[in-house]
Amino acid sequence: MWTYMPKRWLLMGLFAAALPTLPLQAQFPQFHGGLATGVNFAELEGDGVTDYAGLNAGLWSSIRFHRHWQAGLGMHYSRNGEYILPDYYPDLDYGQIRLDHIEVPVHIAVLTFCSDDGTASKGGPSKRRPQPCMLSFQWGLAYAYLLRHQVKDAQGFNRSDQVHYGNRDALLMQSGFTVQAHPRLGLRLKASLVPWTPELGATISALLIVDLSPA
Repeated sequence: MWTYMPKRWLLMGLFAAALPTLPLQAQFPQFHGGLATGVNFAELEGDGVTDYAGLNAGLWSSIRFHRHWQAGLGMHYSRNGEYILPDYYPDLDYGQIRLDHIEVPVHIAVLTFCSDDGTASKGGPSKRRPQPCMLSFQWGLAYAYLLRHQVKDAQGFNRSDQVHYGNRDALLMQSGFTVQAHPRLGLRLKASLVPWTPELGATISALLIVDLSPA
């Protein structure tokens, strides 16, 4: 595990370090933060993308540095994401599977359908706080670490000790979009994928985004 972690953290670090170099507008930066909670859907085994579901919940923060751009960072508990391929797993009919991860996403977002943010007026720049944009698109990376796994077969017998993980962490590519249903509530749909491990499928996450930052 530790052999691969420095490379993954290096990529995450380079991505995050590049964010402060992006140009700022006069009324920015603007900081936000809050809670995210929802559900993961993944295949894990078989053919259906939504065969297995699990909780995805955590904290998020963002910095809006331009009317149409922002960057974000999060820390999530994520269950049943298809993030890491076991070194060995038996060929059997699987029942309940529980994969508990810590997920640290970093992303950049394009904001669209923005209302007038007041950055230009006859009297000069407005002091009014910019309003949320109705739709945003996110792209980024996430570091995931497998905390524990529990695997049962179709008859309910515990087979966890027969599933072996030599490597328990992964670097994910993520993309998605958020619909701002209310100034403090958004609905986000995102996909997570490990493209350099073709045996793994995509994990789809549906999240409620709650903004708890001061007005």
